[in-house]
Amino acid sequence: MHLYRSHRTEVLAAELARVLDTPCGAPLAPDVVVVQSRGMARWLSMALAEQRGVCGNIRFEFPGKLLAALVGAPEAAASFSPAVLRWRLLRVLPGLLASPAFAPLRSDCAALVAGASVDRRALSLVTRLADLYDRYLTWRPEMVLAWEAGDVEAGGASGRDAWQSLLWRAVVEQVPEAARGHLARRVRESSAPAPWPRVCFFGMASLPPLYLDALAVAADRIDLHLFVPVPFAQYVHGLARPGDLLRARARRGSEAQHLEEGHPLVVGPGRLATEFQALLEDRVASFDEPELDALEPSGPDDDETLLARLQREIVEVVLPARWQRSLEAWAADDSIRLHACHSPMRQVEVLRDDLLALLAEHPELELRDVVVLTPDIERYAPLIEAVFGDPEAVPRLPYRIADRPPRAGNPW
Repeated sequence: MHLYRSHRTEVLAAELARVLDTPCGAPLAPDVVVVQSRGMARWLSMALAEQRGVCGNIRFEFPGKLLAALVGAPEAAASFSPAVLRWRLLRVLPGLLASPAFAPLRSDCAALVAGASVDRRALSLVTRLADLYDRYLTWRPEMVLAWEAGDVEAGGASGRDAWQSLLWRAVVEQVPEAARGHLARRVRESSAPAPWPRVCFFGMASLPPLYLDALAVAADRIDLHLFVPVPFAQYVHGLARPGDLLRARARRGSEAQHLEEGHPLVVGPGRLATEFQALLEDRVASFDEPELDALEPSGPDDDETLLARLQREIVEVVLPARWQRSLEAWAADDSIRLHACHSPMRQVEVLRDDLLALLAEHPELELRDVVVLTPDIERYAPLIEAVFGDPEAVPRLPYRIADRPPRAGNPW
């Protein structure tokens, strides 16, 4: 297994292009690249086209589907996908509702209890349950395997939650023995030949432990390349916020002496990245890690922008320092802007005005260099279409909304 880590995604893309330039397998066989979203696949295809002149014969996959194929369980894993699982739940649930353990579910399944046709509430319930069990299979596979082995109280499934293990066992009993092969079970039993000679995972900021176990199993039979973005240039462990640091030392005494105060953006929003790095070191026994870009330490510079200073502090994992700058210098620094808007619609309108000003100020900037992030794309998508898609708005700004489920774009 080959591991590539960098705080610059374009560096990882250039290294991926170098790996793909080396032939592997049959001449006409596609290169398999695993990404976590359709937006990343589009960006990566454009980046590879710039690096290689053309981006062709590349098969983009998502982690769950590909790992099921790597461990030899594509059809069996499909039997436990949320789309199939909700119908299995709907088949077994009516026969279990009379049990006292299923009392918490009866209010949402009144139609099933009465023997009537399936109503909207029951269908909504089994859809949510299918998603819940899918998360269990991904993040708590040991608990699910214990349920199947007969330990119905594993993972705290007792009292009001006892129905979870009982319902899962009833679902599994309805599945033919040959299809009882969800990923958690197949990872421990897999000896299937690899369907591809080489697979590259790109932009994986986080993966469940089960997926890393599947990669470790498949690494003996396939050439695996992991391209992992990290926000810092060194291994980070034992950092905490000042308040958390004081509370940990007060509660644990000498056991918390290894903790140190870290940058708020590293120990806060960056905690997922630090935990994933620790998980990589723990779950993957051995890997080859080529040296990529080396970040040379640099001291603070009064002339650097606020954004550049913030990026450097995060990459070098140093505490933020005070700046000795005049008010005039601060006013001239617009590398980070905060807009106070009275509504989501106004946010999108201000965004359009700022993008037009930015493109006019920097002619070398292209539209493909601009990405807009939002925590709730479903809330903002209609507003984006109303503002950016207005036929009377001049000039027009081409746009594309990424990572929306198909049902959101076409509810019929």
